Amino acid sequence: MSPEHRRTARPAPVLSWVDLVDTGAALVTSAVLVVVGLGITGAGRVGLALVFVSFVPGWAVLDYVPLAKESSKAALAVALSLTLSVLGAASVLWLHLWHPGAMLDTTGTLCLMAVVWRLAYPGRRPRRQSTGEPDRTPVTAPRRP
Repeated sequence: MSPEHRRTARPAPVLSWVDLVDTGAALVTSAVLVVVGLGITGAGRVGLALVFVSFVPGWAVLDYVPLAKESSKAALAVALSLTLSVLGAASVLWLHLWHPGAMLDTTGTLCLMAVVWRLAYPGRRPRRQSTGEPDRTPVTAPRRP
């Protein structure tokens, strides 16, 4: 092999702020699941749960719903997280299935799966941009034989 083939350097992967937030969301979710699973109580658990509930569910869903541009994702994630958390809590309360630990475990597991998927397969991240205009793609009827 020639020397230029052996010394070909691969470019270092560039992490975007979205990847860093994904990593933080995965760490917070993992910490919440461990703390709840071990039955640890105290201010740390309350703080972790508050950070989790107010940010991670919305962040996990936001890439799959084309609602925001890159610059407003973090703010919209908070609003979406609180909305999803309140809807989930109200639903299980009305159905008389109130188990906050089970709800937190389920939400945490689903969020962790979504965030880790995006980190593991960055090329498969949906990159749809919302322009605010309706989709004007022509629809054709299927041909009949």
